[in-house]
Amino acid sequence: MPPSETLPSAHDAKRQIEAALDWWRLAGLSVDTADKANVWLDTETAKPAPDVTEQRVVRKKMPPPVKPVGGDRITVTKAQPMAGSPENWPQELTLFQTWWAGEKNGDAGSAPQRVAPRGAANANTLFLVAQPEAEDIERLLEGPRGAFLSAITRAMGLGEEDTYLASALPTHSLQPDWDDLAANGYGKLVRHHLLLAAPHRIIVFGRRVLPLIAHEPAQDTANLREINHDGRSIPVLAAPDLGSLLRSAGQRKRFWQQWLEWTDQ
Repeated sequence: MPPSETLPSAHDAKRQIEAALDWWRLAGLSVDTADKANVWLDTETAKPAPDVTEQRVVRKKMPPPVKPVGGDRITVTKAQPMAGSPENWPQELTLFQTWWAGEKNGDAGSAPQRVAPRGAANANTLFLVAQPEAEDIERLLEGPRGAFLSAITRAMGLGEEDTYLASALPTHSLQPDWDDLAANGYGKLVRHHLLLAAPHRIIVFGRRVLPLIAHEPAQDTANLREINHDGRSIPVLAAPDLGSLLRSAGQRKRFWQQWLEWTDQ
């Protein structure tokens, strides 16, 4: 379906306002009805919005990280060689999703649980994040960042059937070595995934992921606007990671303005 058929209508103000309010409430803001003034900038005494508390996800217990021998310093995780050559990677999306969740395809994650992407090919918008959350077991982004992303998609007027959710790494890692991943050619695998999904547009959350999807190492990833393959261009919008958006109202405002300008082209 062409993107223009699934974009939110500029005249549907009521739906857009309701979705935007859901987004801001989930981000920690709510309407204050008390007569007494609040100190909004006092982070020591500010209380979380009720609906944020109610939607808080209980973290699943994870095994403690293993400390390296000889000290307590945490080191970055090095990438492993990719499984096989690109010619042997699955060439059909559903097969690739199964392979991604089951094969050792060179991920840099420290957790054993591999999390599959979700969505169907040719989605209106593909959301690419760096890695699954530590809480993810059965679905990608099961925790608070996933709930926040759901609010963003509602504000954009997109349904679940309009989106595809993917991660650059199939497992969670405390501190991935992104430079090592790029040097080992891991970006080829990420780009292969994106091209199989074939969305109409891509939003990348987290600027460390951008070098992996650039066409060549020398490309200016700060100004990456599209990925090209076989004569087809897919528009790309770079955004802060979801954690940063959750923490910063200013970054949320800037991201929303970028989205409006991007989709108005």
